[in-house]
Amino acid sequence: MYEPISILVVDDEPITLFASARLLRSAGYSVFEADAELRQSYVVLLSGVMTSSDNQSEGLEIGADGYLARPIANRELLARVQAMVRIIRAERERDHLNKKLQEALATIKTLSGMLPICDGCKKIRDDEGYWEEVELYVKKHSTAEFTHGICPACCKKLYGDINLEEE
Repeated sequence: MYEPISILVVDDEPITLFASARLLRSAGYSVFEADAELRQSYVVLLSGVMTSSDNQSEGLEIGADGYLARPIANRELLARVQAMVRIIRAERERDHLNKKLQEALATIKTLSGMLPICDGCKKIRDDEGYWEEVELYVKKHSTAEFTHGICPACCKKLYGDINLEEE
């Protein structure tokens, strides 16, 4: 008599996991289920039988993150797992920094939307409802620098017929 076949079904979608496991069980297989909580798990295959280069390559190609051949000393096993943990932590830190970068990029884009600006004094209302000078608002929400001048219409309004541009 043959030993029963066990199958590990992994899926991050609970309904799909349930349906797949149910189908395989109805076909007579012993089924173990793993859900999204295991999605971030590191998979290491350990074998004392299937240790050829082809077997190890196949295990890695189908999704394992590591393959260790037995027998292996306890110290070496722990050292290899610790090396894998360093990789996992570096990947998680990278993902965290990427998320922060995406958030920063989204913040930079805040000036592309509509800005509530006073028709009289030209102050801008910020997200908290406070009114502030255009220069201050833009400086807080972008890397723009300001230089000031006076347009011809304002020059005429403020200084009359004096032409400041010809001197």
